[in-house]
Order: sequence, then structure tokens, then C-alpha cells
Amino acid sequence: MSREAQILFVDDESAYLQTLRRLFRNEPIRVDYASNADDAIELCHKTSYDVVFSDVKMPGKGGIELLLELTKVLPSMGIVLMTAMPKMDAAIECMKFGANDYLTKPLTKERVLTCIAECMEINSSKKQYELHYIGDYAILEMIGEGAYSCVFKAKRISDGKGLYAVKVLRSGFCSIDNTNAYKRFIRESKVLSQIKHRNVISLVDFGFSVKDNIPYLVMEYLEGKTLDYYMNDKSISLLTKVDWMLQLAEGLNAVHESGLCHRDLSPKNLFIADDGTVKILDFGMVKVQDSQLTASQVILGTPAYMSPESFDSKKETDEHSDMFSLGSIFYEMITLKLPFEGMNIKQLAARIISYEPKEMEKLSSIPHRLADVIHRMMEKTPVKRYHTIANVVDELSSIIEGKH
Repeated sequence: MSREAQILFVDDESAYLQTLRRLFRNEPIRVDYASNADDAIELCHKTSYDVVFSDVKMPGKGGIELLLELTKVLPSMGIVLMTAMPKMDAAIECMKFGANDYLTKPLTKERVLTCIAECMEINSSKKQYELHYIGDYAILEMIGEGAYSCVFKAKRISDGKGLYAVKVLRSGFCSIDNTNAYKRFIRESKVLSQIKHRNVISLVDFGFSVKDNIPYLVMEYLEGKTLDYYMNDKSISLLTKVDWMLQLAEGLNAVHESGLCHRDLSPKNLFIADDGTVKILDFGMVKVQDSQLTASQVILGTPAYMSPESFDSKKETDEHSDMFSLGSIFYEMITLKLPFEGMNIKQLAARIISYEPKEMEKLSSIPHRLADVIHRMMEKTPVKRYHTIANVVDELSSIIEGKH
């Protein structure tokens, strides 16, 4: 595989998910787990998986129902079905519905890795998009996709200079009747136009293509990798990590000073450019003060990094929720471990709400002061966290400068 794969295992047997967790713990792939189809769909709307491995028989929605639902919105994602009782007729049926493969449990590491590589190769050819031009920009290639939008590498036609990242809303979500997806996309363009900071992705242009009937955002094109690529890299020095933390805190402070909350901070939405500059990306879930766009009973964010209050629809999320998410990311950067894990979203939420992360000084030899900063960012009660992210900037600056 030419890049780190992102995969999702879906199985209602917790013991089998634990087996898979142990099997792939040291592999250079990012793995998430879900115990039912609904949790899997929730995760797929937040993460661009290369391959989803799902058990065929599960309570409620089974693997085939999940397959049919996901292929409607994510046609280029690989989907592999698993079963403990293989039947040739069932395998043929699943392949007809669009499954990339049909595997017999128990899975072997070698078979899964081979399957991932095959799916990524096949699905890369699916990622051809009929769009060739939009506005003043010529589309060169797709560089990313999610449930609601695609991002392309593009060149400006009028001067032929420079490269840009053009984000377009998927055609199925372009109708004004599809209020949440459409309005969030338009709002993202307005939000990015308000923020001018070296640690936040820059908006270059935005508009609406009448010809293609789609809105688009044009952003600076970045060379580098998202933070999740480096999360298991033990060769990165502590000083480099703290420098990245400081840049992220400075970028988030600029977001908050603009009266905004990001609400979906995760390693996949943070970018490390080749020159060492760190950028905050993806403002599709951003909250504007006094906005009423958030739907009740809807979880917004990447669950593993969400704050305790984010799981309670009766509680408001604000800049302190972003602080908790960033603290969780810092924790993982230092320890190479997630602060909280669960076999499904319900279990994960319960642990984030009620459990404390392990003491970092027991997991890694880092300065106590840095551990204290991260733990305070991750206090369960928002008022016990720092007053503003600017306080975190001051603390990290002081640590880098060696002040006491």
C-alpha cells in the first residue's frame, strides 16, 4: 500500500472485535471498530474509510443492509463482508450487491492486508469524477472525499499559475431542500473568509457553478500529510511535537477569537505541511455563535476526541469543548494511545464521561508540566479547563522557551 489505509471493522461480537484489535495493533493502518450497522454509518459520515469489513449477520441491520446504504453515498469506498458460515450462493449474492469481497471468519492478518491493498487499487479507479472545470479552475485529480463532499487538486485557468484545493458538495446534497448539508457547506465558506491565520487553512475563492449546479470552495493547496499519519511514529522528537501543539493552539485561538467553535477536531482534520507549518482544516461542523443550525439529538464530531458534554444533547458545546478535543489529540501525540477506547460509540461515550485517562507520566517520559497542561485541557467539567485556549498557548510557549 502506497499510503496508510483507514479501515473499519463492524461486528456485533465484542470478543471478536477484541481479537481483531490485538491482531492489527502494530500494523501501519488506522483501524476503527463498530458493534452495529448504525454506529458504522455514523462513523462513515465522519471518516473517509478505504475499506469497511462487516459481518453479514448482526442484530437489526445486517451486513447487506449496511452495504446497500453505504454504496449509495460512498461509491468509491471498499466494502468487504465477513461470515463464519460461508455459502457459495450467499457470496455470489453479496458480490452482486456491490461487495468487493466475501471472507470467511476467522480472518488472518495476511488475508485482510491483501484484501485492503486490492480494494484500494480497485477503488482508486472509481474515483474518477465527471467534473473537469469549475469556475476559473481546471480539475487535475481527486485528493480526498467524504460522505458529503469531494476535494480536488486544481489549477486556475485565467493565469495558469499555482495549485489549489477545490472542495465541492456532492451532487446529491446540492439542493437547497437538503438544508443541513447545503447550509453547512455555504457556512464553511463564510467562516473561512473570516479567519486569517498561518495555522488555519486559507480560503482563496468560493462560488456557485450554475452549469454544474454545485457550490465550491477554493483553498490553498498544501503539500504534506494529516496528523493521523504521524500518530504512531516514535521517531518524532518531543520538541517537534510540542511545537506542533503550540501551532495548533495558536490556530484554534484564532478560530475562537473569530467567534467560532470548530467542533470536529481530530488528527484527520489537522495538517502537517512539508515546511513544518501546522494547519487546522475542515470547518464543515463549525458552530457560529447564536447559530440555530445544529440539529438536536445529532452527535457532531469524531467520537474518540469528543468532550463529555458533546454527548449530551441538553448541554451546550463551546470553545471549552474544542479545548477538550485538542487535549485528547495532544494526549495521543505524546503517548501514542487514545485516552479513551470503546467497542462502540455508547461504550466510548460512557468512558469519556466517567473515566479518567491514564496518567501520562506512567506511559511516557515527558515533563510533568506538559502532562499537567494536557490533563487540565481534558477536565470533565468545562469550567475546570483553561479559561481560553490563549492560556494554553502561553503555557506551551513557556515550556518551549524553558521558562519555569
